[in-house]
Amino acid sequence: MTWTRGGEPLTHLWQDNKAVHWHPWGGEAPPNRHHSVFFEGLKDTDLAARARIPIENTKAAVLLVSGRDDRAWPSSLYSKMVVSTLSRHDHPHLVRHLDFDDAGHAINLPFVPSTQLSREHPVSKVPYTNGGTPSGNARADEGSWRGVLAFLDELTRPAG
Repeated sequence: MTWTRGGEPLTHLWQDNKAVHWHPWGGEAPPNRHHSVFFEGLKDTDLAARARIPIENTKAAVLLVSGRDDRAWPSSLYSKMVVSTLSRHDHPHLVRHLDFDDAGHAINLPFVPSTQLSREHPVSKVPYTNGGTPSGNARADEGSWRGVLAFLDELTRPAG
């Protein structure tokens, strides 16, 4: 299954990548998640360039939320890449990146329990983690909520 545009599959990093084999479990003792495959996948630079979303073409404000201990994929790095791209292209709209220490992949609403750090994958049945710590995930939940509200407030504030 892949993203499509006009019914046609879009190029993606999992598509015949020359730099990495895409088995998500790297043989570590569970629970773990092999997020480094997304770092390695960037080494196939031709494919990465074809698969990249041309974010510089957006005509809108951009808000990115990431956890520095995201074990599903390197959301912090990828968000920094987006911010850098928009900066290089003099993006005229508001850009914010909320990046949280000790937070994993599952940044949620505030006051949602943040203690379940590992679970069984529904298909492979392999125990995995999305990363973070209970307190780090809880801080990211609250911080991202406040950050989203501030972002929306800044967008809707009358000019002047």
